[in-house]
Amino acid sequence: MSRSTIDPIVTPKCTATVKETSYDLSPEQAGNAAIISAVAVGRGLPARAVTIALATAEQESKLINVDYGHADSLGLFQQRPSQDWGSEEEVQDPLYATNKFYDALVKVKNYRSLPITVAAQKVQRSAYPEAYAQHEDMARNFASGLTGNTPGGINCRLRGISDPGTDDEAIDESTSPEDAAERLKTSLVQQFVSVQVSSREVSDQHSERAVWEVRVGSRGENSAAVAQRNWAVASWGVASAGRYNVVAVATKQKQWIRSESGKAWQADRELSTADRLGADSDVVIRVG
Repeated sequence: MSRSTIDPIVTPKCTATVKETSYDLSPEQAGNAAIISAVAVGRGLPARAVTIALATAEQESKLINVDYGHADSLGLFQQRPSQDWGSEEEVQDPLYATNKFYDALVKVKNYRSLPITVAAQKVQRSAYPEAYAQHEDMARNFASGLTGNTPGGINCRLRGISDPGTDDEAIDESTSPEDAAERLKTSLVQQFVSVQVSSREVSDQHSERAVWEVRVGSRGENSAAVAQRNWAVASWGVASAGRYNVVAVATKQKQWIRSESGKAWQADRELSTADRLGADSDVVIRVG
């Protein structure tokens, strides 16, 4: 995690890869995609719901939480306060806007089997419903990785936290790692709902800054569903790395390191014992 190992000319991006097919988003877009997926996981919704939501948000706002739009449309899903979606402030809150989208989607009969254009249109009532379809492949890849259906399917290549040109969405460098960890913990609980989180300061031989560690547990449960949920949380950590100054994410088997993100997820056997973070916890997310 040393800054010296980070490529200074790297173009920040996040990539979702499924069966050798990849799609890219900017770190800001990926952070918003992570919210949309986490809310669905927290509500127990299927990956298909995430695919529909991501394709919709990409078409409506390019997955950017914009403060403008047609008429009084605002936010990720271009929801209109005049059409009872919420106040201007509420529809520009990604967590609120995503929950409102899913509130409407789950009322659509058989939405899981409907074409994406039909399901999205029944929620959005767009003038251009066919436009949602062009984003379906990208949305399916990110939904698969972010929901844990494709373990290790999400990778982000980012600049160092203190490097010039860091993504505009990142929290300020002057924010302490302890405060960054608190923000990350709050977001995890708000979005995934049922996760158990704790945090502590740790020493990190690779970092020039203090480092805090957020640990996510599963109350001792051990099942395929828990394993998938853990990969959803770990993928969320990587997709949100630009937003919370994340320097590393680990599961019990693999680890993503910001300064080595060109290598994507590395197996524990490829790391030294000192570099392995996830041995006694389901997911570990370090912020610097």
